[in-house]
Amino acid sequence: MNEKLLYVGCNSELTNDAVAALKRQSYEVHLVHNYLEAIKYAEEHEIDMFILDMKDMDSDYRVIRRIRTGGRRFPVIVLSYRVRTEDVVNGFAAGANDYINKPCEIAELIARVQNLLELFSTERERYIAPMIVGDLCIEPSSRLVMRGEDVISLSPKEYELLLYLVRNVNHVCSRDDILTHVWNHDFITGTNAVDVYIWHLRLKLDKKYSHKLIHSVRGVGYILKEP
Repeated sequence: MNEKLLYVGCNSELTNDAVAALKRQSYEVHLVHNYLEAIKYAEEHEIDMFILDMKDMDSDYRVIRRIRTGGRRFPVIVLSYRVRTEDVVNGFAAGANDYINKPCEIAELIARVQNLLELFSTERERYIAPMIVGDLCIEPSSRLVMRGEDVISLSPKEYELLLYLVRNVNHVCSRDDILTHVWNHDFITGTNAVDVYIWHLRLKLDKKYSHKLIHSVRGVGYILKEP
């Protein structure tokens, strides 16, 4: 099994009991206590599920949108004491796949985790097909990136940025477009994250090759061009 779960929760008995129970099911659970930690971890690591167990639901919804940007496909479960229909609807609208009212039985949480992971595993197999641009090949099913015979190692956020550029091959992507689709601009207004990550991608994808894939468009953004 060993699926990787990112769990965001307060320091409570329910949270600690849930994390301990999930670990006993052989899941790898990384527990954080605020949304900034969650975003940082999700951008730097691969995860198979996001479990959100916090009180400030307005911030929670923004976190879901941020972590789900870039086309990342994994299930999200929200645990909340709020039971109004409006809260449940807003949770699903933000990108949640399941909404559990607290307090809940640990056995129910585990059953829902297992069910969603199985559903997403089956769905990913049907959804994902390789993408090829020149000598660049991306296999989304395994997140494998190759240029020619070379395997390119990318961080999760570098991979999402490359995926966005490839899906828009031969089209100029503005910095604002990239921030919207690969990041959530509400969190990083005024940042140079796009330029920094493009620089990293160029080092890994273009530096040793005569044909450069990623090009700057002065004053606008970037474009990934076919040979």
